[in-house]
Amino acid sequence: MLDRHGLPELVDTAVLLTSELLSNSCRYAPGPASVRLRWADKRLRGSVWDTGPLLPRPEACPGPDVDGGRGLALVDRCAAAWGSFALGVVLGKVVWFELLPDAAVGVAA
Repeated sequence: MLDRHGLPELVDTAVLLTSELLSNSCRYAPGPASVRLRWADKRLRGSVWDTGPLLPRPEACPGPDVDGGRGLALVDRCAAAWGSFALGVVLGKVVWFELLPDAAVGVAA
């Protein structure tokens, strides 16, 4: 869809960040999840909703032998902005990121 809208420079980063947020959702939330990508106001906003009540918190960079713990640092590095908000204990949360075409950080091939 991004290619069709003339935004091929956002594809790799959007895929990377969406997969990171969705992977966290699958790993930490107890129930279903959904993904939404929306282009508005010259920015791409990706968001993942899940039923987990806890908001994500970036951790200090783990050591080289630790498996995991780097995902939110990756989101922070690649996104123009990101955040999360609670929808309540029963409804879960949304974690989102935004990408801007002029400030897109590409993923090395």
